[in-house]
Amino acid sequence: MFELKKITKLPLYDIITPTIHYINNKKYQKIGVFGTLRTINSHIFKDKIKGEVREITTSEFVSMVENNKIDSKIIKKYIEKVKDVEVLILGCTHYPSLTSEFKKYLNNVKIIDMGVILSNSLKLENNSNYKLTMYFTKINDNLIKNINNIIALDYEMEEV
Repeated sequence: MFELKKITKLPLYDIITPTIHYINNKKYQKIGVFGTLRTINSHIFKDKIKGEVREITTSEFVSMVENNKIDSKIIKKYIEKVKDVEVLILGCTHYPSLTSEFKKYLNNVKIIDMGVILSNSLKLENNSNYKLTMYFTKINDNLIKNINNIIALDYEMEEV
């Protein structure tokens, strides 16, 4: 993403930067992050967020969402690691699909959907000349179905 910004004049948006700004502005002290191996290994949240950040690799959640097979035992195992945080960042675009499961076990933890944070931070003009292109590491039928349920615009998707 950051490399793309160097070579194009098109506006590009990522979901991590506005989430980090949001968390830092709210001044949370104990933050949990559920993310894929790549996201967690980057330590982008730990490096950029002020406060105690607990990064937890939860790659099993991706296949749960993609296959629509929720495993409460796996979810509970990871929830135990974040029961004492103030806020939990869902550090993968798949994870908001599991929010209702997380809420069953996390009563006093605010759950952050990075897509919502991004959409709230955008100031886009209503212009029919815009073309939306979304980039994903993996595109499958479930992703396309979910995108079609959310976005009522013409769009393109690319796997990168």
